[in-house]
Amino acid sequence: MGLRLGTVRCSAVVLLAAALSLACGSPEAVESLHGWNVLLVTLDTTRWDHLGCYGDEAARTPALDGLARRGVLFENAVAQAPITLPSHASIMTGKYPPAHGVRGNARYALPARHRTLAEILAEHGYQTAAVVGSFVLDRRYGLAQGFARYEDDREAMQQRTGSGDAARPGSDVSRAALDLAARFDRAAPYFLWVHYFDPHAPYAPPREVAASFDSTETGRYRAEIAAMDAAIGELLDGLEARDLLDRTLVVVVGDHGEGIAGPHAERSHGLFLYADTMRIPLIWSAPGGLAEGRRVERLARQVDVLPTLLDLLGLDPAAGIDGASLRGSLEGVAEAPDPGVVSYGESLLGWDSYGWAPVYQVRTAEWKFIEAPTPELYRLAVDPREATNVADEFPNVVEQLRGELRRVREAQGGSALVPGLVQGEDVERLEALGYVASARELPASLDPASLRDPKDGLALSRMLEEARALAQTGEVRPAIAVLEGLLAQDPDNPAAVREMSRFQGEIGEAGQAEAWLTRLVALRPDDPDAHALLAEYR
Repeated sequence: MGLRLGTVRCSAVVLLAAALSLACGSPEAVESLHGWNVLLVTLDTTRWDHLGCYGDEAARTPALDGLARRGVLFENAVAQAPITLPSHASIMTGKYPPAHGVRGNARYALPARHRTLAEILAEHGYQTAAVVGSFVLDRRYGLAQGFARYEDDREAMQQRTGSGDAARPGSDVSRAALDLAARFDRAAPYFLWVHYFDPHAPYAPPREVAASFDSTETGRYRAEIAAMDAAIGELLDGLEARDLLDRTLVVVVGDHGEGIAGPHAERSHGLFLYADTMRIPLIWSAPGGLAEGRRVERLARQVDVLPTLLDLLGLDPAAGIDGASLRGSLEGVAEAPDPGVVSYGESLLGWDSYGWAPVYQVRTAEWKFIEAPTPELYRLAVDPREATNVADEFPNVVEQLRGELRRVREAQGGSALVPGLVQGEDVERLEALGYVASARELPASLDPASLRDPKDGLALSRMLEEARALAQTGEVRPAIAVLEGLLAQDPDNPAAVREMSRFQGEIGEAGQAEAWLTRLVALRPDDPDAHALLAEYR
């Protein structure tokens, strides 16, 4: 995808750079890491700019900073979705969400026809094991493919949020990962995936860590990141003590960020596609195998992780993927300022949860275009925080990027929507983590432009958060009052209708609860949970 926009390039400059590279000698190539172990660490909800290695002087992240010093850090890495399950599916398959079909949490599952990184490595003799820190990545959602052991024990998920056993702290994750690693046979390489969930809202850091930060929301978020980093340090130290860290390629990648700050703050993540949630940490470290202390400016994507790993390990590249190997950047090969990389991203959460428009994006090194009822274009070189929409100033760029977006979406398959995958207590587990179970895809007959733009619905989403918070503390009638105000402005909001039914049931108004469920079924006739709940009242 060699899209280059908005910048005049002089071929003489490119030829001069190539000549200088030849004159000075090519960079030292990365030798194949064939047979090396692979440790993949995924960071849930971790903003890149809240890590010390990315310049945050207030951060306490010595483990991640140490990996960056001993390896290669990508300054401009991006996610394919601001939501946990789709992002991890892209990391594990090298494919964009429209290709692997996982478009949101809860009701989507990765189909078995997609070859995952674990399956590929297992076919080449790797021992495979995984530990996940949240119910969002439960094995039912398809990411256990290829793992001989997939540790998602719900009983080990500690209650953090007042409802359900939906997540566990990083210290528990590291202990579980070390227990699995102790079973590895030293005669064969291993692939270990460890997922940390700590910085996810609501922020409840360990008391001893929280004491070093202020009590604001941002302070608690920073403390959660510090606690996660300490757990990663425990994992690395434990592997080293067991002689399991030698000849090990460590890859750290975020699934998405958090909209806790910035010009588009949403206090969480999932609705928007701005840098707050789409820019992520990406670090590669292999002492003795990769350069140390290198920082790479080029655009890198989650879909590039799989092909890069296979390339470094000397294995055959995966077919039919959207990613490309970053090996040249890891080797320090001279590249043009814009090597032509285009990244696709999407969020269907607005539609799935609230009945609002889905949003899609394409981004290059210079531009980001967001397709929404009100289109957005950002010139990243002068506006890295994406504060000023310049779509009206550059209509030609908008049309070119819209065409690229159309090309990516039309080239992909359908969604892996699995009706009835999440029911009963599992819905409560997801709601406890701030997620609303997805209902269905946007019908082909519905024009997204006719729907509410998510950026115009932010205040409504916060009203829903307020209502849930009130209900959790027993203030159900005040919660209902908040929902009444929300529904007066947005009467077709499925999430608000569902919660209104639940709250009415909690105060003993069975008739009202049934009426609201009838309304929910009318809004989302393909939602099996809505039908099941309605049947309980009939």
